[in-house]
Amino acid sequence: MTPSGAETSGIDPLVTIVLPTFNRADMLMEAVESIIAQTYRRWELLVVDDGSTDATIERVERLADSRIKLVRLAHSGNISRVRNAGVAAATGEYLAFLDSDDLWLPRRLETQLRALQSSQASWCYANIRHIDRAGAPVPFRAGRFRALSGRIAAQLLNDQTGAFIVTWLVRRRLFDEVGGFDEGLLTHGDLDLALRLSEAADVVAVSEVLALIRDHPSRTTLTRAHPHESAAMIFKKALDRCRDPACARLARRRWANHLASAACDRLASGDIAKGGGLLWRSLIHGASPPHWLRSLATGSLRLLGQHR
Repeated sequence: MTPSGAETSGIDPLVTIVLPTFNRADMLMEAVESIIAQTYRRWELLVVDDGSTDATIERVERLADSRIKLVRLAHSGNISRVRNAGVAAATGEYLAFLDSDDLWLPRRLETQLRALQSSQASWCYANIRHIDRAGAPVPFRAGRFRALSGRIAAQLLNDQTGAFIVTWLVRRRLFDEVGGFDEGLLTHGDLDLALRLSEAADVVAVSEVLALIRDHPSRTTLTRAHPHESAAMIFKKALDRCRDPACARLARRRWANHLASAACDRLASGDIAKGGGLLWRSLIHGASPPHWLRSLATGSLRLLGQHR
């Protein structure tokens, strides 16, 4: 593999980086700078713009780097569609993903490509750190990381580790085999694809922190509507695919627990009919009793508090 800062040779594999964005010109440029700073040099960057109305287009077009290309789309708000559009334009043997509000550390590609090529795996993930807008560390909001390699479907279903998309390095042929991002999912598309990747092929994990996730008020994961209902769909899809009884039990429990949490949200908002229906479905499909009771109590207390 090419040493840090050296010119690449024709034998180095091309990595395509897909970077979706919408109206984040300032943070986008910082994300792009973290890609340009990579010690592995043979990459192409596809900035996929989802109809931005700020200065995004002008700033990307001013970048003097032939490896950076702009893909312009009409605004859809569908992150899975935007990412798939980037992959469709990709020419690399490997795929990597970065969101426009996050950052890579300089050895991200070099370290993971080395790990992937020295294994029998078809994809790779690594550790991450959460930071605030000023760069100070902040606690994880959700998910966890453990460097688990091999077939990790059960571990993902059991929340024993998290494979964050900002650290994925995926062989293009594997991405195509599993069908890419599900454009019918407006949220949690990365979790859905991580589960399908983990079912289809071995993964190699890198324990080193190689990416930074920036928490800020407009972060997509903080503004999703009905996040538990969306997550429930992911685990129901996993349940429908499961052939292994142990994985099926894990998927069913996660599905049912998210239905209970979704019921809590609906009850708290005053939607008694929807909340009650979700709560009943969660119970009959096996939500854990403590989780079910906690969701019922929390949703009811929130609803009572709003009517005082």
